[in-house]
Amino acid sequence: MPRLALRPSSAMADLLRRRRIQLGLTLREVQEQTGQTGKAIPFTTLAKVEQGRVDPGVMRLHQLLRLYNVPVQMAAELLDLEQWSDEHVRQLDPEVLQTEGLNHWKKGDLKKALGYLYSVRESASENPKARVERQKTLLSFAVAAGALGKYHLSRQIADDLLVEPPDPSMLVPILLQLGVCWLRLGSQEAALAFLERAELHVRPKDLQHRAWILHQKAATLVATDELEEADGELTKAVQAYRKAGDPQGENRALGVRIKRWVTLHGVALNVEPDLTHFTGIVPCGIRAHGVTSLADLGIPATMADVDVALKRSFRKIFG
Repeated sequence: MPRLALRPSSAMADLLRRRRIQLGLTLREVQEQTGQTGKAIPFTTLAKVEQGRVDPGVMRLHQLLRLYNVPVQMAAELLDLEQWSDEHVRQLDPEVLQTEGLNHWKKGDLKKALGYLYSVRESASENPKARVERQKTLLSFAVAAGALGKYHLSRQIADDLLVEPPDPSMLVPILLQLGVCWLRLGSQEAALAFLERAELHVRPKDLQHRAWILHQKAATLVATDELEEADGELTKAVQAYRKAGDPQGENRALGVRIKRWVTLHGVALNVEPDLTHFTGIVPCGIRAHGVTSLADLGIPATMADVDVALKRSFRKIFG
């Protein structure tokens, strides 16, 4: 039976090359080490794999992932994202890619949005001079991947940024994203450790990030059943959101309020917020749809108008 030729993955080639370099291994050393755990992969073949000229095949890929300590799930998530992007999209200007990606996100087409952001990552990685912009792009990609539940991939991207090391302006958001990822991956202790480091490094005047850190700490403490502590962190988060002038953040924090071991559910209505702020979370745990607002739907209304309408409707329904 003839062998089926597989199209090499440029994303996987890039991942394997970067990981080998991070570990300080030469191609000949990888050949030697793969021979100790199975059939040795010739260094000439490894070079072609890293150049995206040859598909390594399932057995060799698993050998390399084990050797490089890369989770199989993360590799699978990366391949998923590569499929959502296409060659035509990758040719576009990075600024166009980012704008279009956010537009698709607002419309609820998350797969297409992440495909665009993946392409931003690919184009940005080829421009070493724009270091901070590249790191911002990679972090945006990590946040978007996490919002679609691909936390292994999101964590790996944030880890790589932390190792580079990141520009000082990027340290807090990267630590924050790692805290989010570890919480979703089931390690509350790791999540709290990253969030506490983020809280330590956040600037006193950076109220927006401080509020989000406290918000995430509260969510993590709820997961560990430390409800009284969670209530305290949530109170501080609401205060920080208010000082930052972020009513949308305040509403998100108040959506689930912990008080005396009782969960009270609130309600939030988007009037005219900046919808890009929602790219860093999964609202109500729903990943299949985006977030909208009255303004985005073409409904002109002030906060006062909404207050009156909400009170009137609330009385009719709930008495």
